[in-house]
Amino acid sequence: MIIKVDMSKDTAIYKQIYDEIVKGILVRDVETNESLPSVRNMAASLSVNMHTVSKAYAKLKHEGFISLQRNNRATINDKESYAYSEEYVMAISDELEKIVIEAKCRGLKEKDLTEIIIKNYKKY
Repeated sequence: MIIKVDMSKDTAIYKQIYDEIVKGILVRDVETNESLPSVRNMAASLSVNMHTVSKAYAKLKHEGFISLQRNNRATINDKESYAYSEEYVMAISDELEKIVIEAKCRGLKEKDLTEIIIKNYKKY
């Protein structure tokens, strides 16, 4: 699995790593029970601090996408471990609300925003 981070983006590096791994799970670049690189190896390959990768892995663990073993091995969990929950629905609703508010402030029409969401949903 190839992880790409863009140091010029406003998005935090740990969040970019998190997003790339989640996308990799979705498009099956990584499979259930597959191991991810160690924190040290991932940090070295991306030229980032180990704490940045550790933060991404901690978020992935918290969200149920991966398991971390004592030997610092991270493995992809099965889908049941990260299937959506009421907590997730509330969190995504909060994020979408922020997007809708900004989009409306900028004059984006409901139809256009809906098309963007559908296009991105169908992309994967």
